[in-house]
Amino acid sequence: MRRDDRISDVPRWLQIALGIIIGLFAVLLTFASVMLVWDTVARTPFLSIAVGGTMVLLGGWVIAKAARLTLGRPIKAGLLSPRALRVASIVVLCLPICGLFTGYVAKHPVRAPKQAIIYVGISFYLWQLARYRTAQLSNRAPR
Repeated sequence: MRRDDRISDVPRWLQIALGIIIGLFAVLLTFASVMLVWDTVARTPFLSIAVGGTMVLLGGWVIAKAARLTLGRPIKAGLLSPRALRVASIVVLCLPICGLFTGYVAKHPVRAPKQAIIYVGISFYLWQLARYRTAQLSNRAPR
């Protein structure tokens, strides 16, 4: 493994421990999501299946990242690629927008704006991190 392909700040034993813990947690949550898909809610079966299916896919993605941590797969510019960071940024930005349509903002008038500000901040941070990692990858490109 080249020096550039590993996380230099984190010891290998900690990567393995975190990979195992995150992997077990992801398996548990993925199993719970599968139960959500199988045991659909009678009032909104489509929404239950859509949310459950999305959560199963996200759980599988987290399990893959945990396996990558545990097995020590090469990491070019961090555990998540710039594209994955941008997708996560957009998903986080959609959370407060979905809160408007689901009635969450009306139900929690004090908490919802604070959460929306935090979500927007997290989204901008993830986008900035993706931009930084893209620049980092382009600097390493062979010339």
